[in-house]
Amino acid sequence: MSIVVYGADYSVYTRIVRMALAIKGTEYQFEPVDIFSPDSLPDGYADEHPFQKVPALRHDAFHLFETGAICRYIDEVFPAPSLFSNNAQENAHINQIVSIMDNYVYRCWVWDIAVERLDQDQPDETKIEAALPRARTCLASIEALTGHGPGLIGTTITLADLYSIAMMHYFVASPEGASMLIDYPRVNTWWHTLSVSDWAINTAPPG
Repeated sequence: MSIVVYGADYSVYTRIVRMALAIKGTEYQFEPVDIFSPDSLPDGYADEHPFQKVPALRHDAFHLFETGAICRYIDEVFPAPSLFSNNAQENAHINQIVSIMDNYVYRCWVWDIAVERLDQDQPDETKIEAALPRARTCLASIEALTGHGPGLIGTTITLADLYSIAMMHYFVASPEGASMLIDYPRVNTWWHTLSVSDWAINTAPPG
């Protein structure tokens, strides 16, 4: 079976898919796609992702886009180890964290704080300052759901961990994120434990 992942090595969502495949021990071909350079998009990429975003996945003749759908497909096709729990309440919390990441964390941690602080010659301090209360709310929400590890939910690595690691990577690279994380001991311990896993290190964005 041939698996191709289309994405960018800097992309949070591409990394989530790559971590899922790495945990499953599944080999794949990585095809770089830089959505910020539209002229460099591969010919026919709209057939892989009609909105020309990343990631997208091709598994033999099967095409799929959207990170959540891709990861759930990977989890079903390659069953061990599972990215979910056998416990309905734990699965509800896994899905809850994924939703928090998509709807609240991504914009706040990654774009409003990390990208603004680290990638701009003149960061918008007002924008960063305005994002900090929501960043803290996000961390508090995750802290409230976090158990005693090593995963956020339960004792195994789940999709909640992959989403959280990919976004936390950028957040804690900013001084605001690194300082704030210390106030949430369970999430702090989780981060320093799982972020050094082989599957996390081997998929980390450059720099």
